[in-house]
Amino acid sequence: MTRALLLVVLATPASAQDVTPGTWTGVLKIGGVRLAVEYTIRKAADSLEIAMKTADAPASPVTDLKLAERQMAFRWGGFSCALGRKQERTYAGTCRTADGTVGELTLTAPATEVYESGGGSNADVLTTADLVSTLTTNVYDAVAKLRPRWLRPRTPTASIVFPPEVHVYLGDQPMGGVDFLRTLEPDAVKEVRFYATADATTRWGSQNTGGVIAVTRRGQGNGAPRRPPEHE
Repeated sequence: MTRALLLVVLATPASAQDVTPGTWTGVLKIGGVRLAVEYTIRKAADSLEIAMKTADAPASPVTDLKLAERQMAFRWGGFSCALGRKQERTYAGTCRTADGTVGELTLTAPATEVYESGGGSNADVLTTADLVSTLTTNVYDAVAKLRPRWLRPRTPTASIVFPPEVHVYLGDQPMGGVDFLRTLEPDAVKEVRFYATADATTRWGSQNTGGVIAVTRRGQGNGAPRRPPEHE
């Protein structure tokens, strides 16, 4: 079984929830000629629009997008493309036509991220006031209202293949996945801060490619919250 065929077998169709809007830039090399390309992702409600263009041609739709771990496949005009993730923000692979034309395509995501707005002026930090303003009973629900994308694993902007889960840290103590936030009351937390892949892996290790939500508690340091005793 070839790599391209294996990719199609393992991959699943992309939905609007699997991608982040943004424009990738890259190069398509065909027969020694290098063409600059742009790969643009747009979302509206639950619909998804992806188009790719070269410097000397208008944009045309990307169709049949399929995603697998560290891999992607799609059709673009007469090309069938299969790419693999080579670096944190870069995918590379081949684009082929039915008549045998083969091109080498490299796409790189931009370096900035797109965040939700509302609940504070700093897009990657939520304060006590932000959390309490949601009138929710736990930090998970507050974050879900203000920064829902923090709760979903992702790589830096325009990522279309999800990395492992988002991890929560209380100070420098790992607390597991995002469900831990349900154990914290909004007014007991001083600050909740999101760290994307690069910062998360640098500070807490390579297992945090999905990002980290770092929590600072008010007044009592960053130890784990007390749990009620279990009754036999």
